[in-house]
Amino acid sequence: MKNFLGASAIALCGILSCTAAHAQSTGNVTLNVQIADIISMTVNTNTVNFNLNSGTSYAADQTQPATSQFTILATRPFDLDVKSNAASLTNGSNSLPLSVVQIESTNSNLGITPAAPVLLTTANQKLLDEASAGLAQNVDMKYTLLTNSNFSSFNVPAGTYTTTLVYTASID
Repeated sequence: MKNFLGASAIALCGILSCTAAHAQSTGNVTLNVQIADIISMTVNTNTVNFNLNSGTSYAADQTQPATSQFTILATRPFDLDVKSNAASLTNGSNSLPLSVVQIESTNSNLGITPAAPVLLTTANQKLLDEASAGLAQNVDMKYTLLTNSNFSSFNVPAGTYTTTLVYTASID
């Protein structure tokens, strides 16, 4: 009988422990992800040089490519504009009109067709419109000095004529 009572007690304890409710409590947590528009531009090539030092350099428009001139990080599609900070390219009191310089982006990997080449002015000129967002977008540029079609503009004293270009990358 002792065995029967012992076995019954063990069985009863096993049944009670299997069917007993476990204590528990729940809580909610709010998870927020705050997203900001981010754009940054690194200038990889900060000088473009043209050398007009022979008759043949005036006979045809001169071109200078600038491969990966900029690296742009943008969290959303971006635009790229260019302008000059001065009304002309200057060498002391001598000057060349900005319109002898044509600029374009030559990228085909930014998810868009680049804008048509622009003549340099003091107003922002759009080079890229809604280019794809990305972490390291390399932007290739091409500069053309319109020597042949603007030959008379180059009837100036010898020297280095300079202006500063201002590029602006922006998210709309």
